[in-house]
Amino acid sequence: MDEVDGMSSGDRGGIAELIQLVKHTKVPIICIANDHNDPKIRSLLNHCHDVKFVRPSALAIKGRLMGIAQKEGLKLDSQTLEQMIVSKHSDIRQLLNQLSILSRNSKTFSYDGVKKDLLESLKDVSINPFEAIQKIYSFGENKKMSVNDKLKFYFSNELVPLLSQENFLHFKPFLEGNLSPSAQQLRTLQLVSEAANSFSEGDLVDTLINQLGSWNLMPVSQPR
Repeated sequence: MDEVDGMSSGDRGGIAELIQLVKHTKVPIICIANDHNDPKIRSLLNHCHDVKFVRPSALAIKGRLMGIAQKEGLKLDSQTLEQMIVSKHSDIRQLLNQLSILSRNSKTFSYDGVKKDLLESLKDVSINPFEAIQKIYSFGENKKMSVNDKLKFYFSNELVPLLSQENFLHFKPFLEGNLSPSAQQLRTLQLVSEAANSFSEGDLVDTLINQLGSWNLMPVSQPR
């Protein structure tokens, strides 16, 4: 059963019937979902063994695609392949399709030659709030992103601001310089204070916009 997290979209009772089927079937039923945290399938999870699959790393995908390209007689440099992986958000199926399309015109291509095609075929990806929080607060992810990139993740779901306020104290800030333990504690408190003030200001702006109709403040609350 594929896309079970979308069963309730216009289909009332679908999940309930699926649960009854799972309870009485004598053959295994594999239910596939993009987001196992979706409220619509929480009841289904009580009757299934939840197996989570992690997206393969960009490095693993790059190695695999390099092998495929060599077997198909395609010549592309490392930068081109890396940019393709980024543009397709590590979607292997779309990457193979992109390679197939590009190879119709030439067996050799560089990033400059395929840049336009990559920009025109960027994959539109929806991200759940828990993944967005991880990207925002993970140092490895965070250091690669611009402020606008972070804002896009922050506003990707209405739960992200709430999860941020709930969890920001659990994350250790990155402190520049060689600070003593006491100086590190003081700097951490300063950063926590600044973050708390930012959350407060954000709540005030949100109230002014949504409750008082101050729509001229929208550019302050949305990524540009």
